[in-house]
Amino acid sequence: MPGTTHSVVSAAQRRSRYRALIFLCALLLALLGCSGSSDDDPAPTPGAVTDLSATMEGSGVRLQWSAPNPADNVAQYRVYRGEINGGLSRLAEVAAADARFVDAEPANGTVYRYRVVALNRDNQAGPAAEVEFFVAYNTTPVRQLSVSRDEWYGKLRWQPESGYRYQVFRGTSRPPKPCWSRPSSPNTAMPPQPVPSLCIIGWRRCGISATR
Repeated sequence: MPGTTHSVVSAAQRRSRYRALIFLCALLLALLGCSGSSDDDPAPTPGAVTDLSATMEGSGVRLQWSAPNPADNVAQYRVYRGEINGGLSRLAEVAAADARFVDAEPANGTVYRYRVVALNRDNQAGPAAEVEFFVAYNTTPVRQLSVSRDEWYGKLRWQPESGYRYQVFRGTSRPPKPCWSRPSSPNTAMPPQPVPSLCIIGWRRCGISATR
């Protein structure tokens, strides 16, 4: 009989150990499943950025926007740029905490189209936001501009500034909003920015634009 008692106790111990082992395995699998679920689940696609704006900052263009709601889905932003009638190319990647970017090398006299999209951690983009912006010429007022008659011609004089080049435009003072053109190319439209300095010769108006 003592041998029988020992055998019963050993079997009970083995069953208890098996139950404990099964429980530990199940617990380990559950923990592994919980830890892997956040990485395996697809990240929500972020919404579109709002309040996208473009302004001049020095010689560059400053873009600024507000994060989509909710902002937790945003891992980074991607900025695109293209001319108004052309395609877009990737310009920069911006950290999620920044929500701003400065395009340091735009071309003067160019109308650009900027696009900003928010990306999640899976690099999936949300809806795009766009803004158009005209990069004005870097002009300065021309100093000591004067005009004089030379028989049938008008003679323009001004004080030159170091580092600037000059463009001379001509138009009529009638109607009040004349179409400007370079004298050498009458059909060339004036760039869409005000001429800093003007003079009048009879019904003729002349403009001098100094640009870097």
